Amino acid sequence: MTNTKLSTNSHIQRLFDDSDVVALTETHLFPNETPLHILGFQCLHNPRPIFDMSSVRTTMKHSGGVVVFVNDSWSDCVSLWKQSTNGTRLWLQFQRPRVAPLFLAVMYAPPKGSPYANEGLFDNITTEVGMIQDLGGSILLTGDFNARTSAVDDYVDCRYFTNHMPDTLPLGNDFPEVLPERHNSDKGGLKGWHNEFLDLCRSSGLFILNGRITGDESGECTCFANGGSSLVDYMVASPALFDCATSLVVHKCPLFCGKGCDSDHRKLSFNLQLPWQHVSSTTSKSRADIRHFKHDASKCTQYCQHLQQQIAQCTAQMSDTDNVDMVVQLLHDCICNVAAAMHGCPASRTSTTQHHHQPWFDIECRNKHKEVFAYAKLHPDSHLACERKKQLKQLLCHKKRTYKKLQSRQLCALAKTDPASFWRQYSKSKERSVVISKADLVVGF
Repeated sequence: MTNTKLSTNSHIQRLFDDSDVVALTETHLFPNETPLHILGFQCLHNPRPIFDMSSVRTTMKHSGGVVVFVNDSWSDCVSLWKQSTNGTRLWLQFQRPRVAPLFLAVMYAPPKGSPYANEGLFDNITTEVGMIQDLGGSILLTGDFNARTSAVDDYVDCRYFTNHMPDTLPLGNDFPEVLPERHNSDKGGLKGWHNEFLDLCRSSGLFILNGRITGDESGECTCFANGGSSLVDYMVASPALFDCATSLVVHKCPLFCGKGCDSDHRKLSFNLQLPWQHVSSTTSKSRADIRHFKHDASKCTQYCQHLQQQIAQCTAQMSDTDNVDMVVQLLHDCICNVAAAMHGCPASRTSTTQHHHQPWFDIECRNKHKEVFAYAKLHPDSHLACERKKQLKQLLCHKKRTYKKLQSRQLCALAKTDPASFWRQYSKSKERSVVISKADLVVGF
C-alpha cells in the first residue's frame, strides 16, 4: 500500500513484484482517466469526482482517488462489495467456499480543512463495518487516514466487566487473546482525524497493526512532508486476523518517497497468511494411517530382490486396469508388505514417562503450557508466540507466589496451634533445602 501519483510514477511496476494485492491512495486521476494496465492484474478504480471545474481548469490537475490491483490468481474469489460516491474508499470481498469472507477496504481521508473533507466519513465506515460483522466476515482497513494517534489506546478493555455483568452486555467477546502494546515513532501529538479514527476502532472492535507486529515493532513514520514526519498510513484489522498477520514493513526505498519523487508517503508491505486452501476431491491420510518401518542396512539387497518379485507378480493385475489410482495403490501395497516382511515394524511409541511437576503446577498451568507450545510449533516466527510464552511465564510465577504464601500461612497457623508438628514440618522442609547430609555434618564438626 502506498500513496502515489499513478499517472507519472515510472517505478510503479516495481510494486507488483510478488504481490497479490496492490493498493494506491491519492492517485490524482481524473474520472475519465484509465489507470495503468499491469499484466496479470485486474484493476478496480474509484476516482474522486470533479466538484469545481474552475479549479481544475486553473491548475490542470486533480487529487484524491483510490485504486486497487488484484492478482489474476484471486480472480475467482474476489468481487467489488461497495464503493463510495466521493472517491474516498473502495471495498473488496474475498470469498472461498466454507470459509468466512474477508473484506478489504482501501481508503483516503482528505485532511481536515480541505474542501473535500467529509465530517461523516468515519461514521459511514463504522456503519459499513457493522454490516460486514453481521455477515460474519473479517475486516482489513488500509490507506491514508490523515490521523496522528500517538500511542493512545485504540480499544476499550471491557474483559474485566464481563465477570460482573455476564447477562447484560456482551462486552469484550472479540478481544484478541494476545494483544501486544502499540508503539508509535510519531511524537507529534494528536492531530487530524485522530478522534474519529480511534472512535471507529473502539466502537467496531478493530485494532491498529502498526507498531504491534513483526517488521514494524516501533511504529515507523509513513509520511514525510513539509519538513516533518508522521504516521498516518495504517493497517487496521479485526481480532480474527491477528494470528494470520505475519509481518508489516515500512520501506525506506527512495524510489517511492524522497527527493525527486512525486509521493511523500512510504510504501507499506503487509503479509497475511489466510487459512484458505483450494478444495480437493481427495483427502490426505491422517497421521494414524501412515505406516512406519525399521531400517536394516544389511537387508537392503534382499529387500530389492523380494520387491522385484512382488511387483512382477502384480504386473498382470496392473496391466488389466486403466485406473491410475488402483495401480498406485497396488504398488503402495507391494512396497509396504515387502518392507514389513524384511525390516519389520517399530514398537509402539506410547510413552510411559511420568513428568513430575511442582505442586503449584495445576491443570490451568498444564493446559496453558500445551496451548503455548502447540502454537509455537505451528507459528515459530510469529510475534504472538513470544507474547504467549511471556504470559505462560507470568502465570507460573503467579501460581508459585500464591502457593508459597498459602504454605507460609499454614505454617504460621500450625506454629500457634501445634508447635511440635510445626517444628517437625519445618525441619523436613529445611532438610530438603540442604544438600549436606546429617552424617557428613557430624563428621565435619
